[in-house]
Amino acid sequence: MSAGDWLLLVVAGVAGGLAGSIAGLASLTTYPALLAVGLGPVAANVTNTVALVFSSAGSVSGSRPELTGQGARVRRLGVSALLGGVTGCGLLLVTAEATFERIAPWLIGLASLAIMIRPRPRPLQLPGHRDGPAMHAGVFLVGIYGGYFGAAAGVILLALLLLGTTEPLPTSNALKNVLLGLANAVAALGFALL
Repeated sequence: MSAGDWLLLVVAGVAGGLAGSIAGLASLTTYPALLAVGLGPVAANVTNTVALVFSSAGSVSGSRPELTGQGARVRRLGVSALLGGVTGCGLLLVTAEATFERIAPWLIGLASLAIMIRPRPRPLQLPGHRDGPAMHAGVFLVGIYGGYFGAAAGVILLALLLLGTTEPLPTSNALKNVLLGLANAVAALGFALL
């Protein structure tokens, strides 16, 4: 690997870490950089997922004040995120490289469209949340996507949390960081063990 490749990966990693913490867009920065230095699509995706674990750890650490009082909610929704991450990991491991190579551009395109979707503004309400079956199913599905590919999973999850809660944006963003961190961590562990 050349010095230029190393520099590209460092810059993409820093940009991905910032984008991931703020907006959940790390993979849209880092995945193409990994492809550009010669990794195959699945190897780039697995490498990206492992790197996102460390990005999530930093994001969660920086979000500690916003997570105060959310322990029970993190545990409840965390189960859905973990199960989704395991499922996404399993799906990636059984997907042929050529199939994944054909699917990945479509996933990036859909992720790009998801970024443009914005929830409608809601009337001002007191903070609260509704974590019923629909929220758990949504977190599970985003966890699958995160464990399988992950580009813009943070944006999708943040939109879901904002639609299903009246919590302020910083609180929902902190919860997003934890839940995606769990999905990525379990997927990365699955990649390492299998």
